[in-house]
Amino acid sequence: MSTHDRRNREQRLLAAACLSCGFGALAYALVTYSDFIHDDAYITLRYARHWLEGHGPVWNPGERVEGYTSFLMLALVTALGASGLDLVVAARLVSFLSLVALVLYLCSFLRTRTRLEGQSELAAAISLMAVVGSFPLAIWVWSGMEGPLFALLCTAGLGTTIDLLEHPAAWRRAFAAGLALGLAVLARPDGALFLGCAGLALASRIPARGPAVRQLVIFALTATAVILPHLLWRFGYYGAWLPNSVVAKTTGLPGVLTEQGLSYVAGFLTMPPFNSLLGLGALVLALRQAPRDRGLYLLAAATIVYLALVASVGGDYMPAARFLMPLIPLFGLLSFRGLTVALHSASRRSASFVVVAAAGLLALQPAYFPKQEIIDPAEVVGSIVGRHIAGKWAPGTRVALHTAGSTPYFAPSYVYIDMLGLNDAHIARRSVERVRSRWQLLPGHAKGDGRYVIERDPDIIIAGPAAGTRIDDGWFASDFELAALPEFHERYRLRVESIDSSITFTYYERVRRPAPN
Repeated sequence: MSTHDRRNREQRLLAAACLSCGFGALAYALVTYSDFIHDDAYITLRYARHWLEGHGPVWNPGERVEGYTSFLMLALVTALGASGLDLVVAARLVSFLSLVALVLYLCSFLRTRTRLEGQSELAAAISLMAVVGSFPLAIWVWSGMEGPLFALLCTAGLGTTIDLLEHPAAWRRAFAAGLALGLAVLARPDGALFLGCAGLALASRIPARGPAVRQLVIFALTATAVILPHLLWRFGYYGAWLPNSVVAKTTGLPGVLTEQGLSYVAGFLTMPPFNSLLGLGALVLALRQAPRDRGLYLLAAATIVYLALVASVGGDYMPAARFLMPLIPLFGLLSFRGLTVALHSASRRSASFVVVAAAGLLALQPAYFPKQEIIDPAEVVGSIVGRHIAGKWAPGTRVALHTAGSTPYFAPSYVYIDMLGLNDAHIARRSVERVRSRWQLLPGHAKGDGRYVIERDPDIIIAGPAAGTRIDDGWFASDFELAALPEFHERYRLRVESIDSSITFTYYERVRRPAPN
């Protein structure tokens, strides 16, 4: 056997070991965190249920407010629900299939480069291992939210755009890139950032190549054909150009959240298996080898600008890097570029060391993501409270609360007032300058309006967390403002109930009005 054949055989064995480690880590994470689901997922599921029941995509029948973030996720879950599938199962199925499609796309993308362009199979295997074995991908599969779907569309869209930048291609590839990134905008509005980066990258080729103009036009028209009809429908149906949830989470917020956002990004950069740091380091190495590589600049711009966007809105409070998880595959593509350069002339010992080190970084994750911390208390307690109150009060009872997902989903026959504003257009547009508790520092939890809540005359008010608390021990803006209103103390009385040995349900019930004479 020649030295070249022996080297290729050794690289294939190392690549097989990488893939075994990556998929082994994925299987472990999928099993370990299979109980995780987030409270916000139930917001979308309540919209889906009402849509299936004929009320339209609304949180409360008759109230048109876009409190969900992902129209595409809502549409897919509703379609599966129409076939009789349980909505929670449907949401998880969409995310799981999105993860499968993401892995298949990455395999295809990397395989093409190793076979047709002679790039390193080992570099591809290490990069794929780092992405597939990242626990956040598996954790958010079970959450019921749109993260894996968004990651798939952004990765496929940017990857196909890189193909366009690197090689002359037929119009079909420009169509595919525009379609994927247009759908990414429907999956999350911040997908517009990736769409914009891809469009600018394609536009940068126009002075050099004639076909580039046609490809850019096809790309732009395809994305527009996906986005514009939904945008017009949104404005016609909800009366707003942006989802109400986006307005609530990104506008009128106290400046202290920016500093918090920087800490969130820093935590992501130092999170095992360190895909982001490896990707940024690989970017520097690859640019030294190919300083005019537009694909590298596209990946760099997309990841860095998105990090800046997330920092500017205060980051996120959910576990396992929910907001930044979609960047993990992009950092994997950057790592592939850098590793291809680094492993080009590496010795067998050096290559083996890189593989062992990468596998070791994956092994750090169970300690960094302990199962007992990958949980949403609002979902756990809110689900119990929702089942407890379902049927307890008359249908149509008006309930003001902060846990807008699980409790309304499991007690569907009531009308709810979302005191954090995700599903309330008035509260979402209120500016908040003062933060009175640490709970308001959680992104999406800063807003409220006690006067507005009392004017809507709810029958029940659940202050603070899912199980409620006394108004004097309030958590959020509406709690503090309600406590200061004489009308609240005149109209409502405290009720405390024990649901089980561990949960005390605290709420305020409106004093019955005297019957007319």
